[in-house]
Amino acid sequence: MSFSGRHRSGRSGRSGNHRGRSGRSGRRRFPSDFTYISGWVKYTMFFFNLMFWLFGGLLVGVGCYAVWDKWSSGEGFKLENVFDIIFNLAFLMIIVGGIVFIVSVHTL
Repeated sequence: MSFSGRHRSGRSGRSGNHRGRSGRSGRRRFPSDFTYISGWVKYTMFFFNLMFWLFGGLLVGVGCYAVWDKWSSGEGFKLENVFDIIFNLAFLMIIVGGIVFIVSVHTL
């Protein structure tokens, strides 16, 4: 019975962890600045996130100006229930703009 250079485990003449001919493991080496996301996608996302941030700040600013203008003209605010806040456009702009501003800041 001839084994032709094989061990009893059925492996060829090498034993242990073989790493190939060059001595390196089979991992690919990437440059230190390698990324799977292209630069165009990153900068486009940053640009649109910046636009949302500015739009949220603009909504808050215009809403605050509307509240201040209505207050300075002598008209009082009637805030007795939730519907008075929802149907008051100035307060709605402040609330929606604040939400957009906060969400876009945390992703910026």
